[in-house]
Amino acid sequence: MKSPKKKFPLGRSSFKKVMEGNFYFADKSMLIHDVIENENEVLLFPRPRRFGKTLNLSMLRYFFEKTKPEHTHLFEGLAIQHQETWTHQGTYPVIYLTLKDVKGKKWENCFNLMKLIISDEYTRHHYLIEANILKTNEKKFFESIMNRDANEEEFALSLRKLSEFLLRYHSKSVVILCDEYDSPIHDGYFNGYYDQVIQFMRAFLGSAFKDNDALFKGVLTGILRIARESIFSELNNLDVFSVLSEKFSHYFGITQEEVNQVLIDYELTDHQETIRKCYDGYQFGKNIIYNPWSVTHYFADPDVGYRSYWINTSANYFVKELIFNKQFLKISEIQDLIDGKVVWKELNENIVMKDLKLFRDAVWSLLLFSGYLTAVDRRRIPNKNRDKKQYEYCLKLPNIEILDYFDYEMKRYLKSGERFEDSQAESKQRKKVFISYNHNDINFVKALKKDLENADIHLIIDIESMKFGDDIKEFIEASVKHSDITLSVISENSLKSPWVMLESLETFLHEDVEKKLRFIPVVIDDCYLTNSFYSKFVNSIEQSIDKIADEISKLTKKYLPTDVLDEKKRRLITLRSNTDKILLRLQETLVANFMNDQKYEKNLPQLIRLLKQ
Repeated sequence: MKSPKKKFPLGRSSFKKVMEGNFYFADKSMLIHDVIENENEVLLFPRPRRFGKTLNLSMLRYFFEKTKPEHTHLFEGLAIQHQETWTHQGTYPVIYLTLKDVKGKKWENCFNLMKLIISDEYTRHHYLIEANILKTNEKKFFESIMNRDANEEEFALSLRKLSEFLLRYHSKSVVILCDEYDSPIHDGYFNGYYDQVIQFMRAFLGSAFKDNDALFKGVLTGILRIARESIFSELNNLDVFSVLSEKFSHYFGITQEEVNQVLIDYELTDHQETIRKCYDGYQFGKNIIYNPWSVTHYFADPDVGYRSYWINTSANYFVKELIFNKQFLKISEIQDLIDGKVVWKELNENIVMKDLKLFRDAVWSLLLFSGYLTAVDRRRIPNKNRDKKQYEYCLKLPNIEILDYFDYEMKRYLKSGERFEDSQAESKQRKKVFISYNHNDINFVKALKKDLENADIHLIIDIESMKFGDDIKEFIEASVKHSDITLSVISENSLKSPWVMLESLETFLHEDVEKKLRFIPVVIDDCYLTNSFYSKFVNSIEQSIDKIADEISKLTKKYLPTDVLDEKKRRLITLRSNTDKILLRLQETLVANFMNDQKYEKNLPQLIRLLKQ
């Protein structure tokens, strides 16, 4: 007689309940071993919602936590029991927080829920008050957190303080686990309190994970990797493993091997093709991953057939708001994905939520990390004069479940003529930006052009707008006239170029007439700031003028035309006459400093915001 098959743990994310309830569990316990063996103290795992993050974090909790009764029995028969790291089981004090429900229309609502979560964890460790290890002021602090009477600044430091108290009591460093750390941040972005929640989370998480002598390991999960400058400032002990990372890639979601085993154990091999087409398609690192929420629900009732399980567990607010409402991406590219095509995009793993409307690559990244897209390939791209390798990724819709959702939203969108009209009106209001540069700086300009176009900036640039046979002077005058901003790339090459100087002078003229900002210098080298630059520069121009004058004289004696040389001489004389004006303008103007990689990354968002004002 066959033993009864285990039930699937639908909607259950407590490791203890899954194991004690004898539910089906795909053994992910080697995650524990790899977390311990990882050299960094703090690990962040960004994964889509309902891909096993909470269950894995619960497993870590029950492994590490020093409790009575012990939890050894939960790991009976799992792979971790046979590792040397098994000696860590049940030996650490643990702080466990889940922020998935910390949300609200206002910061006050969100913060009240945050206080409740922190208060509950302090209450779980209330024995610290009775242990006579806290000083009088520390006991008052502990009680104020438990009673939710503490102020915002005290709550911001509460995670670190609790770890210090636990170390003092147990004489053992602490494991801090934080599930869905970015949930309050998403809600803050869409409800208008992003800056407040970022400020709190920076202190709350930063103080706990940075230079904390009480910390053994910290593990965070979420959907996105929020940029270090937003939260994890100077946190150099953080290791991030996203869906693009190879390491840890098989611990979240269900692998092909695990699906195959279920199909055999439950005699469902005839359902293999349906499951593959509907719920497969994700690629984490080099591993093919199935959506665990949809797959387990399908396995639980296979006779029902295909259903959209995962997509129906959320309002899918990100997709509706960013694509179909605010149209941060080109609708034509979304249609290409629906039609089964792929798109190649440069991704940004460090997402600053408030910059989503500035950078299209951030929105593509958000869709990938949220589980609406998958990356199936990558290729090198020009490295923008930077040392680090740059890649763009081949993105596609992973499966039928996601395809059906996008197809449904697209049909709704196309029925709304108002949105199309609004999109056209918004396009007409976009500022036009003319890029002025010298062709010796073309590599930098191409990189800048790509980043600005990703931010939906309307550009005028000669490599695209100018055709063979066009008059250069007329092109310059027309470009400056019909643009709102001249973005002048400043380098030694451009300062010595009469054409670039003509573009700057033409912009100055329009500024004087219109009385508004039109000239923005983007500096890629600061040669013009040296004391000797002006004299050397003027001498060089004068020498060039003298050489041309000599050539003109020789041609005149031979009764040959000198029109070309006359025009070249005239441009150089104009450059010579206005050099002091241009250099003075640069010295008096707050320039956009793009002289190295760090400055580029830091100042690009600020430049984009200025161009979009």
